[in-house]
Amino acid sequence: MAAKNNTPVMERPAAVRNYLAGKLENIPHEALCAIVLDSGHCVIGFEFLHHGSLDSFPEMQRSVVRRVLDHRNVAAVVFAHNDRSVESVDLVRQSELDTMKSLKKSMSAIDVRVLDYFIVGGEGVAQSLAERGLL
Repeated sequence: MAAKNNTPVMERPAAVRNYLAGKLENIPHEALCAIVLDSGHCVIGFEFLHHGSLDSFPEMQRSVVRRVLDHRNVAAVVFAHNDRSVESVDLVRQSELDTMKSLKKSMSAIDVRVLDYFIVGGEGVAQSLAERGLL
């Protein structure tokens, strides 16, 4: 679905999966990204926030907040992490859950809702943590 100006609307996990497929399919390394949304869940930005293992991510929290706030009218965000080494996205690592919780806390402090966190596995399959009840 798209808004009047053809901006994608992220109302359902399937829409996010389709959007992420075009953004992450050719990224050869691990990356954490954000789909930045307005109050109607229309995409107002896409940011690669971190390249590399999530183990080195905690010190980047301020940078993430700044980059999200760079977008005018931000109301919500969907985070995604691609991990080509993961064969099955059914297995969620503790580091991914810790990162997601940390991101939710940081976004809550600036009144931005985290709608979902996706893990994109080695075969390009994107798993929604919200759908799995882990958000």
